[in-house]
Amino acid sequence: FSRLLSPDIEDAASFVRSILASVSPLDLVNLVTKSLLPALLTGAICCTEGLGVGSAATDVPAATRRALARSVRTLFLISALISFLSYI
Repeated sequence: FSRLLSPDIEDAASFVRSILASVSPLDLVNLVTKSLLPALLTGAICCTEGLGVGSAATDVPAATRRALARSVRTLFLISALISFLSYI
């Protein structure tokens, strides 16, 4: 597989080394931040919406839709903001 992506690299180990050499510490921070922060915020958003539901059973689907919409918006906003701050 590595020969298809980079024909000048002889074996898989040197292919992996070339990838690791091109990854900067900022890339690793970006990866960890984009993985953890949206997940934590999604959990917080869903818990907040779920705990705010009234006693009627019809409130649950509305809270679920709100939580999903807020979580997706937050995911995209956080990812864009982290990318902007990291690479600009």
